[in-house]
Amino acid sequence: VLAMLARHAENRPEAVDVLKTSWLQDAHGPCKSAYDAMLKADASKGWGLWIPQHAQFSERLEARSQQSWTFRMLLNLLGAGLESSKLHGARLLFRRMDEEGNGTLSMKQFKKIVMAAGLSVETSEALFRAGDLHDQQYLDFKNLVMLFMDLDAFSSEELLNELRSLVNRIHGPREVHEMASDDRGGGFKLSHL
Repeated sequence: VLAMLARHAENRPEAVDVLKTSWLQDAHGPCKSAYDAMLKADASKGWGLWIPQHAQFSERLEARSQQSWTFRMLLNLLGAGLESSKLHGARLLFRRMDEEGNGTLSMKQFKKIVMAAGLSVETSEALFRAGDLHDQQYLDFKNLVMLFMDLDAFSSEELLNELRSLVNRIHGPREVHEMASDDRGGGFKLSHL
């Protein structure tokens, strides 16, 4: 680290050399240990829908895999706007799953992990396809957040604030009128954007 801070460029290591250091190559280890410690401290922990001990673990993930592309894209956008404190567990989970440390999960890697947690081959494959929103043939951190984000973990107020923030990110700051319950009492609608 000190060598990278050298004042003169000729005294600093090349970027390629820095990337090859054990300091960066082994960076995934502490995250894996932290995630494992989090699970040992409380077996009901995980992140979002990824709680293998949950009574409806399989059903909840199967339902997520069957959600529409539009719904999953909205979750992806919501996830991208979450505060880092709300994503800490997801980051640890992703680093734990990312055995190769390259920032992506292939279908083969993902299936191995998901099946080890007790899901079927069919559900594992459907979940991967649902997470691969743009047919990249891999999942990245944002895909994992979208797949495992548990909307029930947020209050209605928090979700409304996240939606307002999302609208502002897409359209820029503008007046967003209060979201109101629809007449049937089921869910929310934007009365005016």
